[in-house]
Amino acid sequence: MKRLDRYDLTALEQLCSQATDRRTRQRLKSIYLRGQGMAPTEIARILGRSPKTVRTWIKQFNLAGPEALKYKHTGGRTAKLNPEQEAALLTAIKEGRPDGRRWTLKALAEKVLAEYGVRLSQQQISARLRRHGLSRFLSKSARKQNAAGHASGPDPARRRDKDA
Repeated sequence: MKRLDRYDLTALEQLCSQATDRRTRQRLKSIYLRGQGMAPTEIARILGRSPKTVRTWIKQFNLAGPEALKYKHTGGRTAKLNPEQEAALLTAIKEGRPDGRRWTLKALAEKVLAEYGVRLSQQQISARLRRHGLSRFLSKSARKQNAAGHASGPDPARRRDKDA
C-alpha cells in the first residue's frame, strides 16, 4: 500500500505548512498536489522542477513517508581553519594589533598565513568578521589613507560637475 493513500489532503496540507525548510516544503507540496490528482508533469510545471524529480519525490514519499522528503544539508567545503584556530583569530581581532592600531584585512590575511600556513583572501576574512559581528574592529579606509599620507577627502579633480 502506498503511503500517499494513507494521508488525506488536510494532513498533507498541514505537513506542507509545518515544514520549516523551503526545499522540504516544496517536496511536500508536490505530494499534496499529487494527492489532489495532478500528474507529475503538471506538478513539475507548477513547481519549476523536472517531472523526473517530482516522480522521485513521490517514490521516496511512498517508500518512507514525509521523513524521506526532509532536506538534509549534505556538505560544503571543509573549513580552512579548525575551530581552535578560528577562535584564536577572533580573540586576536578583539584584542587588537600588538602595535595598538586596528586590524586591516591585509594584515589579518598575513597573520593567518604566518601563524597557520593557511591562505585566506581578504574577502574571506571580511565575511568571517561580518558573520561574527566583528567588523567594527577593522580600521576604516579613511584612517588607512591618512596613515599613508593621502588626503582624506575625495579628489577634487575627479569630481564631476552636475551642470555639465
